[in-house]
Amino acid sequence: MMIGQVKETKLLGVFYLPEITEDSRILVALALFVASANCLPTAGIAVANSPENVERLAHLGPDELAEELSGQFEGDMILDEEQMASLRDRRNGLIAQTRRWPNRIVNYYIHEPDFTPEQVQHIELGVRMLQSQSCLQFRRVTPEETPAYIRVIGSGSGCSSFVGHTGGAQNLNLQPNTVGSGCFRIGTVVHEFLHALGFYHQQSASDRDEFVDIIWDNIEEGRENNFYAYDANSVTDFNVRYDYGSVMHYSTTAFSKNGQRTIVPKEPNVTIGQRLSLSERDISKLNWMYGCLGKDEQSNVYPAGQYPTGRTVRASSLCPVTSTGGGPSRRDPADAMGDNFEGDILLTDAQLAAMRKRTGMYLSTFIWPDRTVPYQIVATDFTFDQTNAILAAMRAIEQHTCLRFVPATTATVDFIQIAAGTGCSSFVGRIRGAQALRLQPSAIGTGCFTHGTIVHELIHALGFYHMQSATERDQYVDILWQNIAPGREGNFQSYGTDRIINYGVAYDYESVMHYHTLAFSANGQPTILPKVANVAIGQRDGMSAGDIQRLRNMYQC
Repeated sequence: MMIGQVKETKLLGVFYLPEITEDSRILVALALFVASANCLPTAGIAVANSPENVERLAHLGPDELAEELSGQFEGDMILDEEQMASLRDRRNGLIAQTRRWPNRIVNYYIHEPDFTPEQVQHIELGVRMLQSQSCLQFRRVTPEETPAYIRVIGSGSGCSSFVGHTGGAQNLNLQPNTVGSGCFRIGTVVHEFLHALGFYHQQSASDRDEFVDIIWDNIEEGRENNFYAYDANSVTDFNVRYDYGSVMHYSTTAFSKNGQRTIVPKEPNVTIGQRLSLSERDISKLNWMYGCLGKDEQSNVYPAGQYPTGRTVRASSLCPVTSTGGGPSRRDPADAMGDNFEGDILLTDAQLAAMRKRTGMYLSTFIWPDRTVPYQIVATDFTFDQTNAILAAMRAIEQHTCLRFVPATTATVDFIQIAAGTGCSSFVGRIRGAQALRLQPSAIGTGCFTHGTIVHELIHALGFYHMQSATERDQYVDILWQNIAPGREGNFQSYGTDRIINYGVAYDYESVMHYHTLAFSANGQPTILPKVANVAIGQRDGMSAGDIQRLRNMYQC
């Protein structure tokens, strides 16, 4: 009788879905899940994966995500009884404080017999990425040291994790794959750890229908439950806007029965389902969840995680410098306030000639050979903390790419020389010899020493121009020439594909290389307006997923 009732619910979910009330959707989702081949007979236990998924996992395509083929709730989440009850009863358990790791300390154990040394190092890299972007402390432990820890194993099929702190030993499974594929994409390792820290999938957000369309007809039968949104009483976004670039977002063909899209973004030309790394909004949410932005030394961070302009911030992104001189006072990235080309770019004679002749703006001669970037920091120009901030920006780039920054020696011919100067500026790409990168000393988190501004200048030195210089930029933003300060119009040129290249990555509003909306304004009015409503430009938190992909493509990582 019970089996028959479940089948009826399943049929209801498939054929009469538009008539289901909002309050009954979670109940239908759970019924569908129990009725499917991958049922959950006991809460808190990973279920056996289907033979079809096991076969697909053995032959993953380059665009397939292993976590979507892992046979658990929504693909890779293992829910305990309390969490399942929260879904059934519409309680607040999914955002309960008890699900967060106490004292911001996350214990984890890696069962090394399941993995190669290279795979263990990759898991550790994912852990370091999370720790470096938050106030969380990750402690590698043995099972004898503590009763509560994440147990990283590789004996199961696919990738899966419990959600949040369970109070005991909780499995996080990563099916051993070649590093860089399957469960061992670095973004997938991070994705599963974020589940263990308490995060659900981005497309579960209560406001997701404002940002994506779910194509129900293309979803595998019995998998409809994976696409239901929860209400604000079940999950929270910590006042951070819906994030297409989240490492927690499904891909566009997730659980497709026919190869067609199951999730379609309402915003054109955006990519979903990236597994490169945390997005900046992932970082913001993680820091808000664990109270990293409430510490006394970060008292300048605005409430609800946003600047007055609506830009998301995180712990390492405090108030940029305030401009002085003509026009109203405002908070500007320091790299947009200089007197150099486009504010902070230093050009060689060859690069100036290339601009005039419309040639060579992405010549391979400007790329650092062997993906190795020698540098010299003029130690007498900076404090200990400022030097560490520069090194942290280098490490952030290294973590997401195959590039390596190495100290220059007396025998090094070509290197970046980082010294104090007026404002923030850099040459573009390798220009030969000692090339200047200037950072005006300021308090950490302000001016040229905002984390994203240091990253911005380093990315110039790696060979990238500003995002709004892109060939296709007029499809994405409007330039309000009447508001630009006289003599600064040249900073708003866009270039043809014979000058610059986007390396196959779409225009990126979230790029750390994008001007902000008031850049070089004569009157405090916008000079750049996105054509898409409610997007922020000019963030200086750190690299976007698009920035990372462009670097990886440029340097063939």
